[in-house]
Amino acid sequence: MSKHPNVAWSERPDSVLIKIDAYDVQDVKYEFKPTHFSFSGKVGKETLSVELDLFKEVVPEQCGANLTTRNPTFLAKKKDTGYWNFLLANKAKSKFVSVDWNTWVDEDDLGEEEEENPTNQFDASKFMNMGGMGGMGGMMDGMMGGMGGMGGMGGMMEGMDDWNENDLDDIEDARPEDDTMDTSSASTGKDKEEVEDNKKTEETNINSVD
Repeated sequence: MSKHPNVAWSERPDSVLIKIDAYDVQDVKYEFKPTHFSFSGKVGKETLSVELDLFKEVVPEQCGANLTTRNPTFLAKKKDTGYWNFLLANKAKSKFVSVDWNTWVDEDDLGEEEEENPTNQFDASKFMNMGGMGGMGGMMDGMMGGMGGMGGMGGMMEGMDDWNENDLDDIEDARPEDDTMDTSSASTGKDKEEVEDNKKTEETNINSVD
């Protein structure tokens, strides 16, 4: 049997912020429909589940999640601009749902709040615009698909497998002959000098014999 976690919410004229009291939740799944929000996850061995019929319509394609915060947070784009003042359909009340006064701003004070805190929790850039966790799978598929470009690396590695030690002989054959010629020439020149020196020594010895 699943447990219903507490839910806190607040709003702006164009969006609704929903926080789930589920610290360190795993296996998160959620879905936005025009008038419905669902959430599920696990904390340890305990399964959490939330089903909310919304007061008015939202745009599912423009709803997102921030799962990097202490508690999962969701931002829903309203279909029509304006304050709801209620989260649940038919102005229903629930013991699990309450107003998040830390992020709530009255409509009359909205301008002042935005000037004092322009980077608030309603910043859409902090949310993954996925329209449901299925978008995460699509993102990962796209990343893995991009790795297909590494196929060129496979071709390169296959080319390396074709290499063998006989290729060293080809390298030696291709080496310029000037190096060996220079070495032999130097050696020959040195031998000639030694021969000349030996001849002079022998002549000297002959001339010195009494």
